[in-house]
Amino acid sequence: MGHNLSDLPAQTRRQIEISLLDMRAALVPRMVVTGGTVAGILAWEFQDLLHSAPLIAAGLAGLATCYVLLMIVAALWSRRTAEAQPALFKALFCGLALLIGVFWACIEVGGLRHATGQQASLVYAVIVGLISTAAFSGPALYALVYWAPVTAGAAIALVTSTAHPPVTSLVGLGSYALLTFTTILYVNANTMEREFRRLEAER
Repeated sequence: MGHNLSDLPAQTRRQIEISLLDMRAALVPRMVVTGGTVAGILAWEFQDLLHSAPLIAAGLAGLATCYVLLMIVAALWSRRTAEAQPALFKALFCGLALLIGVFWACIEVGGLRHATGQQASLVYAVIVGLISTAAFSGPALYALVYWAPVTAGAAIALVTSTAHPPVTSLVGLGSYALLTFTTILYVNANTMEREFRRLEAER
């Protein structure tokens, strides 16, 4: 049986929120290394177009800034005091996840708009990776605020990069986006249940 955080006692709710924040912070180094590597490859591939492709340039600059801030927030959470406010860190992690998703969306749209054949293949591969990665980006709230803009960006990129709407591509994108969305919810429900049972066992 699933448990809603709002239905739990305040102390139990706080402990679960702290556990979820610990999980999010633990994932940050891997996210930054992977995202930074892919962003670096894109910067190298599109280096001759950055001056004429503002969406790509803005996306790369925004990602670099957000990844640095994400590492700082994760480090601050890891060194938190007993008085630390989970709600504040939750808001910071969510805000950065949203911004990272938006900047990746900028790269998706700008990338397909300016890409040559080889570059387009790279952008398509990145889009697939971005959407699927959301399923493993931690608790649902953080994953969904990242998933929404990268999925919307992928759809916009597909529509605006061709003269005619690529219906089959959009159907495929929608199918995998739905799979990712439901997987995020499923993983989150299981994580919440596991944490609740762990806390119950420790009492």
